[in-house]
Amino acid sequence: MNNILKFDYFASVVVLTFNPDKDNLFLTLRSILLQKGIRFQIVISDDASKENFFSDIERYFLSENFFDYILISNDKNQGTVKNCICALKKCTGKYVKTISPGDCFSNDDVLKNWIEFTEQKRSVVCFSDAVYYKRSARKSYSELPIEIQKVYAHPQLVNCYKKGGNAFRTAYLLLNDVCVGAAIIILLQKIKEYISIIEGKVIYAEDSLFRLMVYQDEPTSYYEKSCILYEYGSGISTCNDVFWYKKILEDCSNANKILISMIVGKKKKNIFDKKLLFICNNEPTDSYKYKLLKFLYVPEAFLFFLRKKIIVRLTPVEINYNFLYELFSE
Repeated sequence: MNNILKFDYFASVVVLTFNPDKDNLFLTLRSILLQKGIRFQIVISDDASKENFFSDIERYFLSENFFDYILISNDKNQGTVKNCICALKKCTGKYVKTISPGDCFSNDDVLKNWIEFTEQKRSVVCFSDAVYYKRSARKSYSELPIEIQKVYAHPQLVNCYKKGGNAFRTAYLLLNDVCVGAAIIILLQKIKEYISIIEGKVIYAEDSLFRLMVYQDEPTSYYEKSCILYEYGSGISTCNDVFWYKKILEDCSNANKILISMIVGKKKKNIFDKKLLFICNNEPTDSYKYKLLKFLYVPEAFLFFLRKKIIVRLTPVEINYNFLYELFSE
């Protein structure tokens, strides 16, 4: 890897918490501590939880002889975006990987290999795949307490992501064929720059900043590996809770307004800009009228709609089970 120069670490792993499940939190921390071949720090920022488990965390880190960590306790709940900003102020790694309790790295060399790939591609942001899982009862010590899920994958158009450029932008912004927000790493300076743009406008969906980055043509790459073990059904984006669904929609709408201002501010708008402007100006609905208008304005969306009816990419299930047994060992 390249010399990190002014940075203390190659990576700052940021764990954002709010009323976390203790078992999930320590599972995530264990997956981080198991990372090899790379110098990293852990920054844990808690958004005014009833119990943040910081005393337990400090004892755990001490038992593992790990001292490269920072704990941040916020007195007032402010939402994910501001909680992330609090953490970023303490980060001194070249790259940032945000992660939530329950999500884990999928192997002990993931962080090292992922950053090496990102540096080779000279990217400022890099997406990977994720293996989805759900907790299950452990029937015996020889069994894992999880079930690997095979569900609809993000993204679907893998070839577009491999090509990059306009193909990448079309898939991500026009077709909403997004990557998993939990499976992204980014340069520290860039996440600081873009999160400041959404601060005060987006409250929970911090990954909406990546839409702005893609639109601004920030160098982005797709690492076709399963880097993250993603707990499916518990986070605010997959829990099917009406309250959180509405909150995420509000954040998406506000993020769209930021994109609209970027597009409108351009002196010359190309065809891509006009298509994206139509999408951002129209709230997504399931109405036939909206779908028909979208297919007329964005023909690529109709082709993507047909493709999903014929070919569906499911989430990967390949994973290092030796690592999982080590991760879930007691």
